[in-house]
Amino acid sequence: MKNLNTDKNHTLDLLKGILIILVVLGHALEYGIGKYLIYYVHMPLFLCLFGILINKEKMNLLYLIRRLKRLIIPFFTASIIYFIFWSNFDFSIRNFIFIFITPSYHLWFLYSVSFHFILIYILSHFKTKVIFTLLPFILIISIAIQHYIPYYYYFEAKRSLGWFIFTLIGFILTNFYKEVIKRKIALISLFAFFLLSLLKIYLDFKTQDFHFSSFSVFDENVFSSALFIINNIFLIIGFTWFCFEKTTLNLKFINYLGKNSLLIYLYHILFMQLFQEIGISNALLLTILSIKGSIIIIMLTKRFKTFSLLIKGS
Repeated sequence: MKNLNTDKNHTLDLLKGILIILVVLGHALEYGIGKYLIYYVHMPLFLCLFGILINKEKMNLLYLIRRLKRLIIPFFTASIIYFIFWSNFDFSIRNFIFIFITPSYHLWFLYSVSFHFILIYILSHFKTKVIFTLLPFILIISIAIQHYIPYYYYFEAKRSLGWFIFTLIGFILTNFYKEVIKRKIALISLFAFFLLSLLKIYLDFKTQDFHFSSFSVFDENVFSSALFIINNIFLIIGFTWFCFEKTTLNLKFINYLGKNSLLIYLYHILFMQLFQEIGISNALLLTILSIKGSIIIIMLTKRFKTFSLLIKGS
């Protein structure tokens, strides 16, 4: 089985394209079963993809700096833009510093994956046996953090630490497993995910009357938090197998969105809120318009090098 890091696999662009559409749609939807289901899986899978794209063989200080540059610069630029957009002209130093301590809304992702990349850089210098030995402890810590630390906490501890395991699993499966995960194992993992999802929905139905009124639905009790972590690990195992499969689908627009998923992720909220301000509330229409608005940013980065450096970090 070929390594994703050394052989270009267009399947990844397709999967990233599908996921970024779900991200934008999830933000456009009002609370309900649709938003609940999207929020349940979309970011663990994105974190898994980030881990998949980390190449252990290239893991040196220069590689670390280069990758962090392409995460930190876009994070700072987007943070400043949203700070101006959301500040109501309250440009105090305290508020400015605060946006980097508790990243604005969706910007936690770049904040967290930067930290994840540093952790994986450290772990990659250990022997494989040590990494696998640490996995059960990381799983226990992830469940504890998932349950006890609230969202939007300082330094995004919940997702920077608690969700590190999703990035790590993607990295491990890509760089170490080789031919261990075959089609049969992937299908068994997906079936386990389906069964555990039914149990999770049942528990949330009992605790919240199926209102799904907030994302805290994942933190009702330790067992529910454990289900969220473990269930997504099963999903990631099956998902990673699909990432290795070459696709014959020629969905150019979806692939285009996948290749530019980072910029769409960063700036779709800006356009979404602008369209909401003028009275557009339909989730599907908001999704389409927000993606199209983000494409304008993508086109500008290709035209102006300085703009590209600030927005993309390259």
